[in-house]
Amino acid sequence: MLFSSFNLLKNKCLVTYLILITFNTSLTLAQINEEEVEIRGLMGGNATLPCYMENRKTTGLTAYWQTEGLIAWEFRNNKYQVKHVDPSFHSRVKVSIPGISSGNLSMNLQQLQLNDSREYKCVIIRQGETPDTHNIKLTVMEPEVMEPINPITRNDSSSINTGLGTGRRERYFLLIPAVTCLLLVALFVIFQKTELLQITF
Repeated sequence: MLFSSFNLLKNKCLVTYLILITFNTSLTLAQINEEEVEIRGLMGGNATLPCYMENRKTTGLTAYWQTEGLIAWEFRNNKYQVKHVDPSFHSRVKVSIPGISSGNLSMNLQQLQLNDSREYKCVIIRQGETPDTHNIKLTVMEPEVMEPINPITRNDSSSINTGLGTGRRERYFLLIPAVTCLLLVALFVIFQKTELLQITF
């Protein structure tokens, strides 16, 4: 009976943990696709502005990055359209063309300048569909005023890409159900031992 109840409790904890993991993952994807993402970078370095699309087909796809009315990058007719890109971005913007077929439209902006601090939009257009827009806020800071950052998040010695900034909080969120389950199991075992001792005496 003791082991049966213990296994039942353990299975309930496992199911709860898996549900919370699934919920947290979907929340993270929703944050990336629906909320404004904030990216920070060091002046003179580079930063990657994330943008992903669910439909990976490139046929009939028009996608571009824009900021304050300026086109920073454009993809149309299955190729990069440099003629529409503002000259200030010509040699500083990179988007992996092969990566587009995997749904990745992230833009790497190099040689960051203080006036690059602004909002960027990744716009995805398909014929007959409503345009999909992702807003990215970029903040460029001088090296001496940049807050200390975990080395894991650094791209190189001169750049930083912090993304949503919620990764640590999300990891703590995942620990909550695990710790809760362990506490419940410990309390259950202590309770059963107490009952056995009472029966013995």
